[in-house]
Amino acid sequence: MRRAKRLCALVLIAAALMINTLAIGAELRQMSITSDTTPSELLDSLDWLDTSKNGFQSKKFTTITNVIEDTYYFGITSEELFESIVNGTLISLPQNNIDYIYSLMFQKLDTFSYYLPPIYNSIFDEPHYTGFGVVIYDTKRNKYTSMGEGLYIEEVYAGSPAAEAGIQPYDKIVAIDGIKVENLTLNALTTLMSTYGNTDKCTLTLSRNGVLMNFTIVKKNIPAKELMTSFYPEYSTAKFDITAFNSSTLKTVFEEAVKETHELGYKNLIIDLRDNPGGVVDYAMKTTDTLITQEHLLFTFLSKGEVPFMEYTSDAEGYDFENIYIMVNSNTASAAEAMTISLKALANAVIVGTTTYGKEVGQVIYPLDDNSSFALTTIKGYGPNGEDYNTVGIVPDHIVENENVEFSLPENYLPLTVEQLGDIRSDGDANAIMAMEQRLCAIKHLPDEYVDGIYDENTDANIKILQTMRGEELGVVTPELLTYLDKTIESYHGLTSQPVDNQLDYVMELIMANKN
Repeated sequence: MRRAKRLCALVLIAAALMINTLAIGAELRQMSITSDTTPSELLDSLDWLDTSKNGFQSKKFTTITNVIEDTYYFGITSEELFESIVNGTLISLPQNNIDYIYSLMFQKLDTFSYYLPPIYNSIFDEPHYTGFGVVIYDTKRNKYTSMGEGLYIEEVYAGSPAAEAGIQPYDKIVAIDGIKVENLTLNALTTLMSTYGNTDKCTLTLSRNGVLMNFTIVKKNIPAKELMTSFYPEYSTAKFDITAFNSSTLKTVFEEAVKETHELGYKNLIIDLRDNPGGVVDYAMKTTDTLITQEHLLFTFLSKGEVPFMEYTSDAEGYDFENIYIMVNSNTASAAEAMTISLKALANAVIVGTTTYGKEVGQVIYPLDDNSSFALTTIKGYGPNGEDYNTVGIVPDHIVENENVEFSLPENYLPLTVEQLGDIRSDGDANAIMAMEQRLCAIKHLPDEYVDGIYDENTDANIKILQTMRGEELGVVTPELLTYLDKTIESYHGLTSQPVDNQLDYVMELIMANKN
């Protein structure tokens, strides 16, 4: 269904250098380099570039400089690269720190070109994380759902511990290992769940259609899911959150989600690309083509000298929706911007949010045999109609800012002394209990409505969550726990949060206006 006309090598796929892997054993002597040092003098003075002493590093250095000079999109000569080393100051090369030379060279290039020493090289790993494999949402924070208030399982990752245990979407979370959490915040819940190690068992008490059920799960490494879906039947709308374009499976998962949405008869699709930094453009274009119903050029890349490098084209087999909305912000970049501009041009998508990052250049990743690598900007892209938004970003059709509210303590914030800690119990002093609840509310663990000076199961659960997180015995609040709370709250001063998603609210208003 999706084709990419390739005029050269695939983006982000690079040829490995066929050189022998040798230990970096050449000794670097301390040397002084001045602005008068010529490139040839520099090369002659570096023992590690002497082929008779270290053929590996010599070939590696030559290969990197040749690739940069031949393919760097913005153009640079080897002499200019040497200037980044011979920079007019005295430079002392640390013993055996050969990677320092490479880092200096790449500082001469754009911010998206970089060198990674072997110890940092994990760029070819599929994204993954350690966890249970569930997406949880708080319906109190989601006014567009018809579900009752509480914490619910929104998604269960295929093959995850949660899926293997039989947990299902729309299960309501009641307790974790006996600690009742149904009236707490998502922040409190995730704090508790994150405390369990890779081998520790965690028992979830869930409510499914009013029936309580217990599930025991264990964390393990699972593939990261870059697409999360939410359905709003009342609005005939599905919302797709795409966090990045790094998984080779994204296209298939996205197509399945779109197909399901289409079969449900939903008329509106929201694609949330806010804070999406991009990723592999090949994955982004194949995903985009799912929503294009015409044969057209999706995106074009040119290499150094404006030479055609690659074209992505669509066919006419995509799914059609009455309305497509894309939410973006200043952190929407690269491949996410390519998807945005393509859907705007070819699917009449409406863009809501703030101006995007503005990255329309692409990098090729070159892996080296010593497990180091470097990324080099070699291509520049253009949208379906030749759109050029590099460095300036994509301006939304509707500019909408989310609210930024500075942190503030609850009203009538009460002091809490070490002497009062023993009074934080079911028959204790109301002022001491209120003071503790205010602190729990300040760290976003206890909802405002439960700050009442009454020691109930919500207060008790929150205290146990913090004690579990800190490895403390469950029981009386310790001075150490109070110190932790006060220091955490103090660190919040001056910070801002976004309590209201004005951008989503605006999209929903557009949907309702079109409906009426």
